[in-house]
Amino acid sequence: MNYLKYKIVERLRIDLNLPLSNIANILNISERTLARRKKEGQFHEKESRRLSQFLELIKIAEDVMGDRETAIIWLKSSKRLFKGVSPIEYAYTESGLNEVVDFLGRIDHGVFS
Repeated sequence: MNYLKYKIVERLRIDLNLPLSNIANILNISERTLARRKKEGQFHEKESRRLSQFLELIKIAEDVMGDRETAIIWLKSSKRLFKGVSPIEYAYTESGLNEVVDFLGRIDHGVFS
């Protein structure tokens, strides 16, 4: 697997208007580790895989919602389905990320229950 570059996170942080603490949570690493990765310029394998999964979640949300802006609003808005937190926050865990992707698939296919 290719290790992803740190600049991807910078772009993601700007696009989603998220603090670095949220980015660290998405990657399941500490803020200190995130700072080290910035100095190194790239992520390790596990972090790169996690970042790839999260980027795929954003792409799926864009496809389902029709555009990037709507997808970002949806991803950042709290939802009862996700225990009152945003889909982004719910996706901090791998199982949560999978649930968000599954829910987007149901929306895409018109199944809401």
